[in-house]
Amino acid sequence: MKDIKKSIIYILCLGILIFPKLLNAQMTVLLGDTYYPLNHQGNVYFYSDSFGNEEWEKIAQLKDISMLNISSKNAIKLPESIGYLKNLESLSIISQNNIFIHDNIGSNKRLKYLYMESDSSVVMSKSMTNLDSLYTLYLQMKSNVDDTLPNFFYELSSLKDLTIQIYKFSMQNSNFSNMNSLTSLKIFNSDIDTIPPDIANLSNLEEFSLLNVKCISLPYEFGNLKKLIKIVLYNVEINNIIEILSRIQSLKAIKINKVKMNRCSYQLLALINLEYFECRNCNIKDGLLQKEFSYDNSRLHYLDLSDNRISNINIDFKKFATLKEVRLRNNELTEIPFSLFENKNIQHLDLTNNKIIKVPVKIQKMEKLQVLLLSDNKITDFPNYACKIENLTFLDLAGNSIKIIPKKLLLKSSIFRLDLTRNNLDSNSSDILEQLKVEKPKLLILK
Repeated sequence: MKDIKKSIIYILCLGILIFPKLLNAQMTVLLGDTYYPLNHQGNVYFYSDSFGNEEWEKIAQLKDISMLNISSKNAIKLPESIGYLKNLESLSIISQNNIFIHDNIGSNKRLKYLYMESDSSVVMSKSMTNLDSLYTLYLQMKSNVDDTLPNFFYELSSLKDLTIQIYKFSMQNSNFSNMNSLTSLKIFNSDIDTIPPDIANLSNLEEFSLLNVKCISLPYEFGNLKKLIKIVLYNVEINNIIEILSRIQSLKAIKINKVKMNRCSYQLLALINLEYFECRNCNIKDGLLQKEFSYDNSRLHYLDLSDNRISNINIDFKKFATLKEVRLRNNELTEIPFSLFENKNIQHLDLTNNKIIKVPVKIQKMEKLQVLLLSDNKITDFPNYACKIENLTFLDLAGNSIKIIPKKLLLKSSIFRLDLTRNNLDSNSSDILEQLKVEKPKLLILK
């Protein structure tokens, strides 16, 4: 009985503490000013359809907020009072209809981040050019009507990060000469078919991305972007990638995926500052074309040529002294490229889903190798020599035709994870695996 009384008292006390907060939260919702603290750096207010147009008048009262998020199924027309928010740093507007930007937005001198997403169109204001602190702009329009950005758009001189997602999009009237501060430009989900030559005016551009666009070729002037560090091309049709990118010696990262190239020229790997190279799903058949050139200045540490049709790679991996990770999964290799064995710095080697039959003795020369992935090949004999690699911790042999495993070698090896699932292990090998679980408990065996 005493326990029941204690429980009742506890519940009553808890209710006394929580109810005022719940009441206050309900009052907040009724007022239309849903308040959220954000890391004690400012206030975030959310406006949605449920509040109605009369709530716009209350924006002027939110003088100290730093972030404002507006979402509506209907057309959104920003009121004049938007310019009264002198401390506003981030503005996000999402509508399933049109978005209209009020001229008074130019008064928001501290605005740094502007996100506008519309299922139709965004009508911008020329006063946006007065936003001297605007660094990041995300613009998304899904209208089927051809959209050309207004001329004043290219006068947003303070922008550093620009993302454009416009379905029907044209850059014919572009003028990038005033956007010298831009360091990142991303264009995706668009049927744009031309990148204008004046993109070369973006003299400080460091990152450029094209994703799911229709573009046929890059202008020759694109090769003049001397500060470009990273380029991302995904699901695009570009017929002069090698010709243009091989001229940009500043490039450190190249990520190409779902671009029909048919070949991958040595010229891209010859870029002296290149550190990261990914060329996947590009229908490459002949691997890398070997030619005589110097690798001495190569800084490449990551190479990914997965998901192609490569059966042979004729290149000297030994000369890539800084290479640490190589991914060649989902190709048609029948053997491990022998030049890989001459590179003693590689730590991660992925050869998953090829047609490799055996692992040669030279694999043990890869002294720093930590991860060796050989699943879904045609290997019949356990790669004994891989067990002699001192730093190897993970060996994946799943989906092969291995029957016998070496107990003594595994006991002495540094391997802590061994995947032998989907193999044809004989009964003796299955017994050995059970013994290993006892004699080497730290070894994780998947079978």
